[in-house]
Amino acid sequence: MRSLVPYRDINPVWRSFSEMEKELDKFFSEPFFSEAFTLQKSRAFPKVDIVEGETRYKMFVALPGFDKDNINIKVKDNTISISGESTTYDENNTFVVKEIATRKFCRVFPFPKKVDFSKVNDATFKNGILTILLPKVKDVKENIKNIKIK
Repeated sequence: MRSLVPYRDINPVWRSFSEMEKELDKFFSEPFFSEAFTLQKSRAFPKVDIVEGETRYKMFVALPGFDKDNINIKVKDNTISISGESTTYDENNTFVVKEIATRKFCRVFPFPKKVDFSKVNDATFKNGILTILLPKVKDVKENIKNIKIK
């Protein structure tokens, strides 16, 4: 049986590869590449599902390991933004294994004008899933006008 060995920072050679990987990720996340390739979408965090119903949209955001007090939801114009940070325990510990990291995120979602953002008042957070109900405007009248041809 192997014994546990205290955590040590990685070898400088591997750290160089890690830094290079970060730089490449930053390069490929530029607007040209994020639109040309779906790389950015596949790695989006947190994962989100949006369901459209007859009277509302229902948004589900997967946030395992987050505390509801560290999640912010803001509504502005026709967008909803969700941001947060996961917190970990005292970082001054001597780690034997260190795999859990603090994560920050911010996602912004534009919605059509048929969402009544004035009625978005609360959200629920249960078992790592944030649920937000977005009611639709009741009377969305399409501006249709017949034009006579002369």
